[in-house]
Amino acid sequence: MTLNARNRLFKILFIISSSVLGLLLLTAILRMIFGKPVSLPDFDFSAITGVGSFLFTSMPYAALFSTICISIYAPIVSFLVRYSFEKTQSAEIVYFSVFIIGCLCEIFSLAIPVFSLWDSYSYLLLFIGRGAFAGRLLTLFSFLFAALFSQESQAQEADRNVIITIFLAVLFAAIIPVDTRTISDAMMVKTGFSTTFSAAKIALTVITFFTFFFTDRKMTGIGYLLLYGGYAVLITGSSVFTILLGGFMIVTGSKIYLNEIHTYYLWK
Repeated sequence: MTLNARNRLFKILFIISSSVLGLLLLTAILRMIFGKPVSLPDFDFSAITGVGSFLFTSMPYAALFSTICISIYAPIVSFLVRYSFEKTQSAEIVYFSVFIIGCLCEIFSLAIPVFSLWDSYSYLLLFIGRGAFAGRLLTLFSFLFAALFSQESQAQEADRNVIITIFLAVLFAAIIPVDTRTISDAMMVKTGFSTTFSAAKIALTVITFFTFFFTDRKMTGIGYLLLYGGYAVLITGSSVFTILLGGFMIVTGSKIYLNEIHTYYLWK
């Protein structure tokens, strides 16, 4: 992928993510005007009796804000990466664009409260579940490919690997069973084989980290672990504590990961 093509890709990601967020916000406002406000599960605020319960109690409002954080992360980082790496040819940044696409897929989950889909079966909910699942696979595969195929001799294969990554994510999302009757506290539509997927995710995360670690990219590996860990906390968390922890981890991890890549190619 040429520099111009990659920079255009990040520009497109910024435009799409910003536009979709703006469209959802406009839809939510219009529905409120016409008497159909954003719908969230009932929550008893009397259960919050102190700082501890405020931080650690699962709340639908916290889950909503957590998903919004990931959704806002996509356009902000797309904008920053486009200008920070505008003249830097890097396979890792090409794979990082796949991670951003995965984060962008979390915007699908915001449609659940906006269109009040909590207790309904619809093709839209089925699409949301599969779309979000595909996004989570993309974020997982993106760093694995970055760790395994970022050597200079493999840089020309990045385009092909991105296509393979997207194909695998869409394929698995298309065949995974989706239970539209069950939506978690974190606004996730339940999918089948959750235990198997969780085990595979942990295994691939460990493989990715140690691949970075044992190829003289220790700080890149640490940045990845914080970045991906923060992402995982935000998409599964539903409390104020998980928002704070996940937000800190993803911001810190992004800074370390991207700075390490920038420094590496700066001195090549």
